[in-house]
Amino acid sequence: RDVTGVQTCALPICGISVISMQDFLAWRRNEKSIPAKSALITIDDGYVSAFETARPILKKFGYPWTCFVYTKFIGSGGKSLSWDQLATLRDEGVEIGAHTASHQNLRDPRGKSPEAYEAWLHDEIIGSKQLLEKKLGVRCAVFAYPEGRYSTKVLDVVKAAGFDASFTVYGQRVTHGAAAEKIGRYAW
Repeated sequence: RDVTGVQTCALPICGISVISMQDFLAWRRNEKSIPAKSALITIDDGYVSAFETARPILKKFGYPWTCFVYTKFIGSGGKSLSWDQLATLRDEGVEIGAHTASHQNLRDPRGKSPEAYEAWLHDEIIGSKQLLEKKLGVRCAVFAYPEGRYSTKVLDVVKAAGFDASFTVYGQRVTHGAAAEKIGRYAW
């Protein structure tokens, strides 16, 4: 942590400080300042490589990060993270964010009636948040849209879920006034 109390990485890259999601959210609430050139590290989906490969590297450099997971993939075997691995990440200070239940395109109603589509969106967005909170015993404060896709209807459900911030993959510079429900990220 630096003198402002913001968790930053040990070795800033090109003058860019890697900050935690909680420090970013506190900055959005005007509770904390962050360095002018700051970045968040986020890893999506819930592949075990986030635990086995990315985690040791990020720990080595002291980089805080966020892991966005879709809940139907957790513990499904093979290349998926387990609930125990997510609990370890949580205990190490990694922010765990929701990435829906099934990682499907939220804009596509797939022939469902308006009522069925609304219920499905609720399960995908709010249901995934509630499951993460129940299983991990923490508040799930952030959400990432699968493939960055959203619509007005999807945004309404995300707002109703009560996330502090939600992320797309449409890269953009994030300013203090950026809409909390569609903050852009750069995908690498």
